Amino acid sequence: MAPIWQPQAPIPAIVFDCDGTLSMIEGIDELAKHNGVSEAVQALTAEAMEKTGLHPDLYRQRL
Repeated sequence: MAPIWQPQAPIPAIVFDCDGTLSMIEGIDELAKHNGVSEAVQALTAEAMEKTGLHPDLYRQRL
């Protein structure tokens, strides 16, 4: 069976959302641990998930 679709050029990158969509972790929280700001970012994540939702300002603060 022949492929239905074939790229015409090499694909330079593939991007994944790694904040709990395709993984069992929150990627931003893991990056925060690595950078020593884990508690602050986890508090913002909890606020977004439990209370306010993820609005642009809160998302910027987490990044």
